[in-house]
Amino acid sequence: MGTPAIVLGDVIISEGVVPLDYGRQYPDVFLRKDGMMDVLGRPPPVIRANLAKLQTRHDRKSLNEKISKYLNALEDEFGDGIRYPGTTEDKLFEGNYQHKHDASFGCLICNDKTKHNSVCENARTSTCDELNCDNTRLVPRERLSNVDTVQPIVHFGLVASGDQVMKSGEHRDQIVAREGVIAFEMEAAGAWEHFSCVIIKGVCDYADSHKHKKWQNYAAATAAACMKAFLDKWSFRA
Repeated sequence: MGTPAIVLGDVIISEGVVPLDYGRQYPDVFLRKDGMMDVLGRPPPVIRANLAKLQTRHDRKSLNEKISKYLNALEDEFGDGIRYPGTTEDKLFEGNYQHKHDASFGCLICNDKTKHNSVCENARTSTCDELNCDNTRLVPRERLSNVDTVQPIVHFGLVASGDQVMKSGEHRDQIVAREGVIAFEMEAAGAWEHFSCVIIKGVCDYADSHKHKKWQNYAAATAAACMKAFLDKWSFRA
């Protein structure tokens, strides 16, 4: 049985942070610096021990059960504002499928063949429904098949961190393939440099041009529930 796919509302727990701010941008790819002065170190032993323990079958099951319990409590308190938006709202498009007007719209900027990835400002601020993004370009995920809701699960791995919002499926996929990261965010590298920490965040988008804010509240709630469950199981002797 393979690793479950990451879907919106799942939670990421960092095993390490890959900084994306330092490097060189070539015409086809950005290559980060990987010298000793440019690489963030591993977490200290006590954090690594706790993360390893949490990834055992027993502790992972217990962690997920606690997350569900705490998430239900949050939903009872805050209501519809943090409820699961529904599997039909969880859309992962192919990495090379851009969020822009199609040819039938007649947008000269979005359909400018002389410029690579040309997109007009109106398209950037429009929703997928407004642009009628092609659902045949969606990536199928077994976890979302034939269900209305899914329980969030935890994924452990490397997290990419930089001061720019990732909104490109193609660049996302390049970095994932090259660095082995499972998520992108914007604050971790700065914190990691100064003190030992674990990054716990809910997945609210797929770091592509189709991203929107519909999942942010629910993802914040799953991350908060996971944080509480994580602290329940934390041990300084791990």
